[in-house]
Amino acid sequence: MCLILTGAVLTGGCRQSGSDVSAAPGKSDWAISETSRRRLISQPRVLSVERWNGDFGIVVSTDHYRVFTTETDPLFLERLPVFLEAVHGAYQDMLGYRLKNPKTLDIYHFASREQWEDFTEQITGSSWPVYKNINRGAYYLNGICVSYNIGRTETLSVLAHEGWHQFSRTYFEYALPSWLDEGLAMQFESFEFENGRYIFNPSRNINRLAALKISLQNYYRGRGGFFTIGELISLNPAQVIIHKNQQLTGSYYASVYALVRFLREHDFGRYRKDFTDMLNDGMLGKWPIDDNAAETLSNKDGSVSSQWNSEFAGKLFERYFDIDGEKLSVDYFNFCNGLTANIRLSR
Repeated sequence: MCLILTGAVLTGGCRQSGSDVSAAPGKSDWAISETSRRRLISQPRVLSVERWNGDFGIVVSTDHYRVFTTETDPLFLERLPVFLEAVHGAYQDMLGYRLKNPKTLDIYHFASREQWEDFTEQITGSSWPVYKNINRGAYYLNGICVSYNIGRTETLSVLAHEGWHQFSRTYFEYALPSWLDEGLAMQFESFEFENGRYIFNPSRNINRLAALKISLQNYYRGRGGFFTIGELISLNPAQVIIHKNQQLTGSYYASVYALVRFLREHDFGRYRKDFTDMLNDGMLGKWPIDDNAAETLSNKDGSVSSQWNSEFAGKLFERYFDIDGEKLSVDYFNFCNGLTANIRLSR
């Protein structure tokens, strides 16, 4: 989930916005022990460990991140820097090359929902009620990711998702259409930890595959719920979420997850080069669009989303995937059936 607000006053320390690390959301008796600090600083990819607001928490610095955290789970603290650097590398792998001048990205991770709410209310102001409805996980806002502990694996998964939104808005010249931005974010939600390394594998994203299976079952039963490529390209998440239908929302996210996989994997990567070209051109500001559109899309705040999806996304898709639309839709439908063929849903 990516929520972007304009005009928010960020007092929690977004370096890119020019703010200093300042008021943490409350006071805690917890302070990381010297033993824990030494263990953490010895972990791969960790550059430094400092205290955050005295005894409130710590700031962990890596090559590409600063993590402000109140987390006390020692295993999670030791794994988090390795994970973040691994997923940052996976983002670059999606592009096909390494960034020459990477920036430092800020993440705020809290040990509890209560701390997360205090911090979120502080930085969102009048928009706080929108964020309070986030039941679990994390969000991206004005340059930072903010999360809280929902379990080790689940927390890393949502950080990988929101981290993509942070990455794309930091490095891309243009705001990505919703289907592409959300679809890409979900490619990093599933991972394995082997021999001290994180390996990201979108084919193991069981939650999205199960939701895709349900949408296909509903389609076969005449209940609708399966989105066509044309619908996916033109929609943004808010247009689906507003219906407050959990299955419909799940179907949308699962479908854009599947669409990205389709464009990268179908027919031994038939469309993969076109997909990569579209992605890289968006990063470099080379999409074949007019100056007015380019100016609009270079402003990557929340006001772009609906306008972009309704006016430009379809045309852009057609420019990069100059193929028979009906055949593409049939191939995509069959691809989705193939992805879910071995998924068994509990009754």
